Amino acid sequence: MSLPDLSDYESNKGRTYVRSGCMHGDKTLISIIDAIKINLHSPYRALMYNTDINTRDLVEGESPKVKSAIGLESPCVVIPVNDPWKIMEVLERENGRTVPDHYGKIGRVHANFFDEGNFYDLRFLEVIDEINEKYPWMMNVIIGLNYNIRQEPFEVMGRAQNKYVALSELEAKCKILKKDGTPCGKSTPYTARLVNLSKVKGYFGLPVGVVDKFGNKIDGNYTFEPIFSPIIMPEERDEIKTEAKKTRLYTNACADHFELPYKKEAKEVESFIKISILDGYSLEKQDCVPLSIVMNKFSNMKYLDQVLRYLTEEKGIKYEDRNFSLRKYVQGTFYEKYLPHPEENFSDGIYKPGLKTELL
Repeated sequence: MSLPDLSDYESNKGRTYVRSGCMHGDKTLISIIDAIKINLHSPYRALMYNTDINTRDLVEGESPKVKSAIGLESPCVVIPVNDPWKIMEVLERENGRTVPDHYGKIGRVHANFFDEGNFYDLRFLEVIDEINEKYPWMMNVIIGLNYNIRQEPFEVMGRAQNKYVALSELEAKCKILKKDGTPCGKSTPYTARLVNLSKVKGYFGLPVGVVDKFGNKIDGNYTFEPIFSPIIMPEERDEIKTEAKKTRLYTNACADHFELPYKKEAKEVESFIKISILDGYSLEKQDCVPLSIVMNKFSNMKYLDQVLRYLTEEKGIKYEDRNFSLRKYVQGTFYEKYLPHPEENFSDGIYKPGLKTELL
């Protein structure tokens, strides 16, 4: 398959591309190279963007940069993830630039490379549409992760792929060590996050070996993060050429080696609450399940409190007055399905997938 050369502005102007994939799949590296080629070897001008949540690349007192996993870097503009409309202010200012930039260029911007696009919400796509309307000569490239650490799609990237020109997703090699101590090496689209067992207290998983991004073998220090850990946790800055001492480490894992501890348990608890309400845990119709019944059912489950917190904060279970019920239109752990309220009738048109934020 022939891929467009995004450093060739003339043949791509006015278009918006989506470059997605997993960590260490070289999304940022390729994009930095494209932007550098435009800035150094053409009469046109490209900007790189980063987000304020990517603290790994932002050093206080230094000019902001976006960096690839192997260390190639580029000057960039930092945009707050909670206010993507700041991009329009940047473009208005930069299009009128009269002082030479890092590459000695002035005048209007021709290409935008938005790294870490997965951190934005859907307002970011509204900004992209505004750019396309106000500056039709610009090329835009949205760069970001395809899946989070739970193998769930990032919503903004999924929408962008359906709306704009989606490039072939980039993959990386599985870095989990096999039993013989060698890295797996299979291609994978998945990003995993490992937690350092010596630094995180209260959770103990099975140790796993991994090759870090510098090529060092780390065996026994880390384990896979459980399903109830936060999705977004900025990557730690690389102070030395090893990841052995980090609290958390992002890596790649193929389907054979990818683990998400307590996903099975979370599904069991969620299914029990759902079935208990929809089918009834007693002879009488119920619209909620008491906490005491859930605790009795899963009294031997380790980290039940964390599983319930995860389900109530993120996956469609409502907790109120020591009872669990189901929220309307909110995705569950089975993220391709929605949890209905007992009195909803799909045939009556009450079910509206677009209203995921509407709660009981």
